[in-house]
Amino acid sequence: VVFGPGFFHEGYAEIPMERIDTVEDVIVREESPTGVVTFKRVDCCPAYYLPDTFSVARTTSNISVTWGFEPSSNERRIFLLEYIARGVPRVYNDPTPAASNQQLWWLAVGPEVTKVAPVRHAFVTLRLPAPVPLDRVVIGQNDALGDPRAHTRDGQVWFWQADDLDRGARLEIRLQFPPLVPAIKPQWQERDDQRR
Repeated sequence: VVFGPGFFHEGYAEIPMERIDTVEDVIVREESPTGVVTFKRVDCCPAYYLPDTFSVARTTSNISVTWGFEPSSNERRIFLLEYIARGVPRVYNDPTPAASNQQLWWLAVGPEVTKVAPVRHAFVTLRLPAPVPLDRVVIGQNDALGDPRAHTRDGQVWFWQADDLDRGARLEIRLQFPPLVPAIKPQWQERDDQRR
């Protein structure tokens, strides 16, 4: 985060839950020249967040993570947000094995973020459990399909990039591939498929 003039002491992130079953093990850290500081989780929503603390709250549609840090002005700081998202892959089992697939759609940078400030560089890296054949992959970024060869070197590690995301812009990635892991259809998938 590049802070301008002013007095900044809190950060936040919203994790949209419409295509995730659960989020677990949330961790907030700050990377600094002297090392990485792991923040302490506190009960939700104090009036003022002490430095190096964070809380997690669930709303009807999001997981909201808020953290406090030493006041900042006119400087660059790096915050790391980590969590485990369960029930993310779409699962389509077809009687014809060649038609079965699994899909990952991930909103890496949402419009609620770019509404607050531009995102100059965004990167997404996805590591599958095993390589997949490129001719059996469908890949996309936002609403456009792409060439799988432009997003991987080995069929196992995939990457996306977006630069200069201004107000309202987003970075959403999509990868469809042959089934790799035994997975069940997530709770949200049927509802989302009907809506689409």
